[in-house]
Amino acid sequence: MKALWSLALCLFGCGEVASIPGSASHRPGDPCLSCHSIGGSAEPTLSVAGTVTRTSVSARSEGVSGVTIAVVDASGRSLELVTDDAGNFYTDEPVSAPLRASIDSQAATIHMPVDAPSANCNTCHRSPGANARALGWIRPQRETGPDMRPGADCLSCHAPPLVGDFDPAPHFGAAGTIAGGAGAVVIIQDSLGNRVELSPTSSGNFWTTEALIPPLEATISRGGAMLVKAAAVDSGSCNGCHDGTTVKALAGP
Repeated sequence: MKALWSLALCLFGCGEVASIPGSASHRPGDPCLSCHSIGGSAEPTLSVAGTVTRTSVSARSEGVSGVTIAVVDASGRSLELVTDDAGNFYTDEPVSAPLRASIDSQAATIHMPVDAPSANCNTCHRSPGANARALGWIRPQRETGPDMRPGADCLSCHAPPLVGDFDPAPHFGAAGTIAGGAGAVVIIQDSLGNRVELSPTSSGNFWTTEALIPPLEATISRGGAMLVKAAAVDSGSCNGCHDGTTVKALAGP
């Protein structure tokens, strides 16, 4: 590891550390500045750091090399960082938050829709569900559309954040996926008697932006047959339970 840092110092000049393709730093996906900060447990001290993976739900090992991260800090200072072979980007150049950031790859240029309150990028951009303020890992192209990520826990991203509103995704009252959902209708009724009927997309995804108050009652109807959930649930995050591992994935009657 020390050899990699030495290589970075040689290439970028005395006293300056930055990520470079052709090397691979450690622990992609971890919040780097938790250790690499003033008074932290690791050297060198970094000012900006994060990880770019192939998709928002990729494994940490699927880092993408050669992606450019452009950062403009509160003083107007601009930096361009390039991911190394682990997908990590970092620098020790001093910056002042909040930061404006964009990511540039062969696929697209994506501008972060809000200013980043921290330069410790992986604090928010982590595995889905770790922080509702960000849509999973940083990735080189935007994920969007009604058929995106079937089976994922939709409300891990599409739900009101705990603090503020940093999330550009629409907020859902309930959402999930039905395997082979063609022709099915999902009927959900909340504790106030509000009722929604949802038709799954071609991938089986269904959702509503209606605010629903738990507990929720749910029924799946198809071709005159009905599948009624035995007990009301306290969340509209259907795939959060029906993940195909802990509880079997949703399926119509």
